[in-house]
Amino acid sequence: MQRRDLESIPVSAEAIQFDRQEQISRGYDRGFVDGVTADDLDLDLVKAVADQVLKGMSAEKCLQYLELGEYGDSQLRLRRAALLLFAKSANKWHPRLQIRILKVDGQQVKTGEEYNVIRDEVVHGNILSLVNNAWEALRPYLVQTKIDKQARFEQRSIYPELACREALLNSIAHRDYSDEGRGIEVYIFDDHLEIRNPGALLSSMRLEDIINQKGVHQSRNTHVARVLRELGYMRELGEGMRRIYDLMQKNELAAPELTSNHDSFSITLTNRAMYSPEDNLWLSQFDSYELDRPMKSVILLGRNGQLFSAANIWDAVGIVDTEDYRKLVESLIDLGILVNAFERMVAKRMARYKKIPFKEFARFKIVIPGSDVDTPAELAMISGAKPQVTPAIAGNEISTFKPKVTEERDVGSRIFIAKLPVDVTNSELYEALEKYGVLTELKIPRYTANKCKGYGFVTFEDVACAEELLVGGLTLRGTSLYVTPATPQEQRGK
Repeated sequence: MQRRDLESIPVSAEAIQFDRQEQISRGYDRGFVDGVTADDLDLDLVKAVADQVLKGMSAEKCLQYLELGEYGDSQLRLRRAALLLFAKSANKWHPRLQIRILKVDGQQVKTGEEYNVIRDEVVHGNILSLVNNAWEALRPYLVQTKIDKQARFEQRSIYPELACREALLNSIAHRDYSDEGRGIEVYIFDDHLEIRNPGALLSSMRLEDIINQKGVHQSRNTHVARVLRELGYMRELGEGMRRIYDLMQKNELAAPELTSNHDSFSITLTNRAMYSPEDNLWLSQFDSYELDRPMKSVILLGRNGQLFSAANIWDAVGIVDTEDYRKLVESLIDLGILVNAFERMVAKRMARYKKIPFKEFARFKIVIPGSDVDTPAELAMISGAKPQVTPAIAGNEISTFKPKVTEERDVGSRIFIAKLPVDVTNSELYEALEKYGVLTELKIPRYTANKCKGYGFVTFEDVACAEELLVGGLTLRGTSLYVTPATPQEQRGK
């Protein structure tokens, strides 16, 4: 039983032990250690740090500035963080201030006669020396030598180096140093790399929030983290884990795997491709082109002849800028991979017929090198829209000319609408707006599928249509809605 306010609550023994250990670990680096003198620290290292903080600052002033020491009883008392960071003999003050690197022959560690660890290296030292020395010891394992097409030997990275370095630094900064019986362990398997460090994820953080890259952050070792931040190793903004995810994605590798149990935390980086076998088979047809990840993301949208929209491209690639979208689409059109499945005016009419914004109308198609392009009537059947063939294109195959891509997200044509009924539907608002012109985007943020937040955004193809709406106003269900130019995204929050 555990006392909480005015009542006693039953709590598991494991939960109580976890809370107690977390409290101990949070206070470990801030505790003062008796009997420590300046001779126990690497003063040259302290002075080097002092010069980075402020040129000419003394070692003693630096320790006080970083809150690693305080004067008491006429002498400078040092916190345990000072020893972790600057100790001459690290093992004297912490028996497991180390990183152990194990190279495993296979995909898991075996035991007995089948023990398959082929190399076992331990790097000792204070934290600041570990940051560099452990990385230099780990780095050779991250590359492999292969023969290229010209029969030349070349070294290639198995994993993104910056992602591995960030994961290693994260383990050094946030491990539980109060657990003096274990150190950080790095296992290098044939197909993945795993970094395990003592200490579970803090109870105030959720593993799901880290995986979803929400930027959550909290330091277990506050004084250690502050020094690493002052030296530029980290920022304490939660962007380190997001950077790892981003680097793995940019290198087209599967996302990191995170695991947290009651006494440890691990991160696993794999050299497995982020694409499925089916995706790789589709992409292999475009091997003759030099494609980057955004291009591949767009090509995957058109797998098996599927039509897709501009909005699909924005979402798949994660584009936030109209210019980036324009360059990406134009580059694929120039390569002859991306074509407009419908002429622009036909696509606009079909979007109106389906009562959807032009941006959300599936009008793009991926063309496999050497294949034929479908006719407009066939493409209309694929899209599920009512074909509206004009004499100009009736009976002819679709044109493969390369039109200039117009900007579909002009800030001046974007309108903010408020005072919407909570049960308004996209179709209802679309019908009220389409009289002003062609809509390229319509968004209504919602709490649930049937309950909106009372506001929305609409983007017209022409600025003149937006200006007409601002002048004429908008009425829905007999109520005048509030309409005003939307604030550009780069100006929000300023």
